[in-house]
Amino acid sequence: MVRSRSSSPNPANQERGYKAALHNPRVSQSAKDHAQQVLEGQFNEVPANPPSEEEQVGKYGSQSVQTSRGDQASRTNVVRGLKAATHNQQNTDFGRAQARSKLEDMGQNPDE
Repeated sequence: MVRSRSSSPNPANQERGYKAALHNPRVSQSAKDHAQQVLEGQFNEVPANPPSEEEQVGKYGSQSVQTSRGDQASRTNVVRGLKAATHNQQNTDFGRAQARSKLEDMGQNPDE
């Protein structure tokens, strides 16, 4: 069911939905075109060019996270995840050793 802007309980949510559609790699091109038309027409907003599919999809099919800190935030999260893996008793010994090895390769102390 298509809602008009006036019947939406919160137009800001509707606007966010259209913006999300522009950046979602699983949305068809025709749906992205429609979302852009609605954003331009109803919300008087010209969205920035959405990233191409190659830029959107990260390793393992997830979307890359872009932050103002860039790669530093990603590196910090990777280090945190690997340290957690070294201490998780549900991981195999091989998995913990592999995480420890990756931390050492990154110049981190796995025992911190």
